[in-house]
Amino acid sequence: MAPAGLFGVILAVAFLASLGLVGRSVPIWVDSTFAFGGIWFGFGLLSWASSIMLGRTIEGLQARMDLGTGWTETRSRRAMARVAAFGAGMMLGATGVGLFVL
Repeated sequence: MAPAGLFGVILAVAFLASLGLVGRSVPIWVDSTFAFGGIWFGFGLLSWASSIMLGRTIEGLQARMDLGTGWTETRSRRAMARVAAFGAGMMLGATGVGLFVL
């Protein structure tokens, strides 16, 4: 999960730094970047919890219907944890830039 979170931090800082270089109002964009990261964090957290609640049911349904998609609860949880870590990283990066700029 660390690479996804680190990528979120780097992306947020790079995005906000590029806006500062072109003369945009950075404090407004810090808030927007934090909110954007919050959306990804919330989506990842909700999907992670849904994978836990419905994982066995979905796996059983796929086995019964002989779909063979390869979807597993474990891989779904891992993917959603990465999405949540990316969002948390963006929120952390935006907060760091906000503290530095403001």
